Order: sequence, then structure tokens, then C-alpha cells
Amino acid sequence: MFRSRDNCLAHLTAQSASARSGLSLLEVLIAFVLLTGALAALGQRVSVGVTAATRLQDETDAALRCESVLNMILSGAETNRTRGPFADDPAWLWTSGTQQSNVAGMLELTVTVQHSDQQRKAARCSLVRLVRDDRDASTKTHSQFSRGNAK
Repeated sequence: MFRSRDNCLAHLTAQSASARSGLSLLEVLIAFVLLTGALAALGQRVSVGVTAATRLQDETDAALRCESVLNMILSGAETNRTRGPFADDPAWLWTSGTQQSNVAGMLELTVTVQHSDQQRKAARCSLVRLVRDDRDASTKTHSQFSRGNAK
């Protein structure tokens, strides 16, 4: 019937602790700070990933375009020019040149493709291929065999 004072205080403390089911403002603020920090770190990772993916896409595009120009030159489809833009995207530029190689009777044909945009200058590819030196033959597979670096 009558409770002791200590027993009564323990009973009131237990009731008030069980009645408090929410979070304190401090706990909410700490959780918010942790969530914000995690989202900021995740956002930075996503940004780095997007930048790397864009750079790799540009490098892949440069390699494919470089291979395309090299094949056009080797097949004889491109004989008049040593440089120029691409028809589908004029921001991509290609250059080609020949020079004497260390192998007798062979020339080094170099094709370079790069993007003209300053932000995308890293998108660049160069391919070098040995080709037969046909400067004395009546047919030439590339206009530079008769002019330019190859003499």
C-alpha cells in the first residue's frame, strides 16, 4: 500500500524512461551530420567516376577515328590530304605524316587524331605503321610518299 520513497522514485524514473520513445534534438543533429557527410563523399565519388568515364569515352573515340583514317590511307581512299577534320564531327582533327624507318625499304606512316576542344585535349591517339616505300613505283598509296618528310 505505502511505498517507500526510494521505491517510488525508482518507479517514476522507470515510467519516464519508458514513456520517452522519441529522439532528442542532439541525436537528430548527429544523424543529420553523418548522413550529409556520407552523401557528400558519395557525390564526390560519382563526380570522379563520371569524369573518368567521359575521358575514357573520348580516348576510345580517338582510337577508333585514328584507326579509321589509317585504314583509309592504306586502302588509297585518302590520297589528297595530310590533315583535316572528320565529316561527322569537325571538332575531331587528324594529321598524317611519313618518315624513314630503321627497316630498309619501309616508311613509318604516323596518323594522329585529337579533339580541338581545349577541355578534351587529352583525347588524342597516334598510330604508327610500317608501309612499303613505293616512291619509285608508278602508283603511290599515299600522297606524302611523293612529298613531305619522305624524300
